[in-house]
Amino acid sequence: MEKHTRYPLYFGFSELVAGRGFFANVIMNGRVLAEEESEGWWVYGVNPGAIAAGGRSLHDAVAKFRHQTKSVLMDFASEAESFAAFEALIRDFFDTSAPESIRDWDDARAAVRAGKATLTDLSQERADRSCVVSVDELKSAAPDSNKLEETPSLAA
Repeated sequence: MEKHTRYPLYFGFSELVAGRGFFANVIMNGRVLAEEESEGWWVYGVNPGAIAAGGRSLHDAVAKFRHQTKSVLMDFASEAESFAAFEALIRDFFDTSAPESIRDWDDARAAVRAGKATLTDLSQERADRSCVVSVDELKSAAPDSNKLEETPSLAA
């Protein structure tokens, strides 16, 4: 079996979500592991860890990963009976990572730092970035809740 190079990426996005009697702004700053294969790219979630998506290009795979993540947020919003229940579901979803996924991400980052792997079309971040999720209940609509999606970056 052919071995593929893996790339550790950071991502970030914000999503406004409507639930049962609440509106929430969910901001995720997480990690994914990207892998190029003969038929395209796959992106595997580390934080959150329960999602994988494939596409013809890296950007296509990331967009599909993002779409699947949004779908999960919407599912949680429809099943949660309250904002508190929704927030608990999101935090558990984001924080649940398989130990082998974390190890694979760390190994891929070590390969980037050693110069064994690089992606020229992404910016690089050398500093350690915290993987965090925030879930804020919105009491009123305000333009400062609008956020642009962040372009993924290579963790170096």
